[in-house]
Amino acid sequence: MSGIKIRVFVLFWVLLSGLTFGQGLNSDLSKIGSLAGKAYIAPLVNNIGVNLNTGWMNVAPDREEFGFDIEFGIIGMYSGFDAAGKESFSVDGTYRFTRSQLNEITAGVTDAAIRNNVINQLLTREMPVRIYGATIAGTSDNTVNVVFGPNGPEVLQVEGPIPVTVTLPTTNVDLGVGGFLYGYKQIPGAAPQLKIGTVYGTRAIFRIVPEVKVDDSLGTFSYFGFGLEHNVSYWLESLTGTMPLDITVGFLTQTAKLDKSSSFTVSSYGLNASYKYGLLDWISVTPYAGFMLETTKLSVNVSRQVDTPNGQETATIAFDVEGENKSRFVLGANFGMGFFSLNLEYAAAKSNALSAGLMFNF
Repeated sequence: MSGIKIRVFVLFWVLLSGLTFGQGLNSDLSKIGSLAGKAYIAPLVNNIGVNLNTGWMNVAPDREEFGFDIEFGIIGMYSGFDAAGKESFSVDGTYRFTRSQLNEITAGVTDAAIRNNVINQLLTREMPVRIYGATIAGTSDNTVNVVFGPNGPEVLQVEGPIPVTVTLPTTNVDLGVGGFLYGYKQIPGAAPQLKIGTVYGTRAIFRIVPEVKVDDSLGTFSYFGFGLEHNVSYWLESLTGTMPLDITVGFLTQTAKLDKSSSFTVSSYGLNASYKYGLLDWISVTPYAGFMLETTKLSVNVSRQVDTPNGQETATIAFDVEGENKSRFVLGANFGMGFFSLNLEYAAAKSNALSAGLMFNF
């Protein structure tokens, strides 16, 4: 990682992406606010969703009315991270400046009393701005900047015995937040998975990390996924008498929560066709192909200390980011060897993904 310290606020990326994360992004997002925060983090959201929606539907459930089988293990995955054209952003909106930033903006006002009056006025306002700079996929030296007065100088009236008009020039304020994923080509991930079946050709899917306390500032982390997959061939075989292919339909929804910062929600719905080749009593190969629909959403909720004329107050920065990927085509194969199985899968999507799962079967 070229010595770059990865600073991310979501602990589940530690568990699911294998990168080294800390609390730095909390601080970064509190500096740049919700307007820029959404554009800043967006390039990574799609990849996390593509990864989590990978590797869960492969070998069909048995065509049994009632059976008992368990499969558990780890699914590893990674998706291609194509940040071309996404290394920087520029958005127009409003921004709440801090006292230190306003000291910089009003540096040309020489009268101390007038300057203090102007600063106190601006501390209570969301000012029109332009914010530009690096996204999370950009370079660390291309920092995020906020432009005060993007449409020209701001004119304010200072009340008093003799009203004074103050003109503040357009000012560029460096927020000191840069990118740190520049040059990354893949985003890795991993998820624990458990499957339990079978009832009328149906089994349940679970992905679970129990709730754990991270620390006092971040709170607790939890990760839970649940889904069902059903072998439609269970019914078709009874109608046609023979059905060589297994046709599976299913869904999986997953949520990772860091209670004081964010939640990540992904869902996928799919259909695939597979055929199991038994090479020996304890060795099999099952190729499969399928199509899936999917959604991804990151919800961010972090705190920011806001300066007011009477001191600091705590404000909330909240926004949602939707993943770009909506569907995928899947090709894969499962290799069964007694109590073990190895699954390999390729997903063709907006961000292509590969996955491998090592599972234990009983």
